[in-house]
Amino acid sequence: MNNNIIKLICIVLSVATACLSATLTTKFMFSIGTDMGSPLLMAALGLLLDLAKCATPLFVLFLWSQKMRLTSIFALVLSMTLSAVSFSASVAALESGVVANAQNSVSYQRIESQITDYRDQVIELRQLAKRQQAAKQITKSQNTLSQIPTLLSRIDELSNQQANFTGSESVVSKYGMMISYVTALALELLSWLFVCVSFALNKVKHSRSQSFTVRYSRTQSAKYECATD
Repeated sequence: MNNNIIKLICIVLSVATACLSATLTTKFMFSIGTDMGSPLLMAALGLLLDLAKCATPLFVLFLWSQKMRLTSIFALVLSMTLSAVSFSASVAALESGVVANAQNSVSYQRIESQITDYRDQVIELRQLAKRQQAAKQITKSQNTLSQIPTLLSRIDELSNQQANFTGSESVVSKYGMMISYVTALALELLSWLFVCVSFALNKVKHSRSQSFTVRYSRTQSAKYECATD
């Protein structure tokens, strides 16, 4: 395949990968910023860090080719750190989608409906007990209140089921978390791959240019020697 075609493919895929990774990181940082009260600032920080992550592998290769070993190692550590941050943000953003999918499932909504019904019953029983106490019906009030612990225990059981709910109605529900980890890791590895391929193509181009210059110089020298003879 022509090197120019490979380079074009790398450029297009690199931009697409960078945009997708930046979107996931920005989304995650925006959600954190919302809790902190500064969503735009955190989103901008996430975008900056992710764009820097896309460029640092190229800096590592460039510095290493210039035999600046210590600086290149520092750049590598920084690049790996940024990649780890981006990976974590991507996983968190993808997991939020998996959780939302599970929460929208029929089974999850059924549990939520049961919890709501039990909570309504607890409220009604407490109100009934107050009215009975106001009417001096102490025994009835105590009997009414005695029913509440059973309902609260049931609510706790359902809440635990809901907290540990993973879903079983689709592939996303079953393997969503694993898919999010694999996808985020692949995204980070692709960023490094495209940078390495682009750097290798530029190196090949530079080597060919040097080879052409050497051949041209030899040709010119041969012509000059023939003319002199």
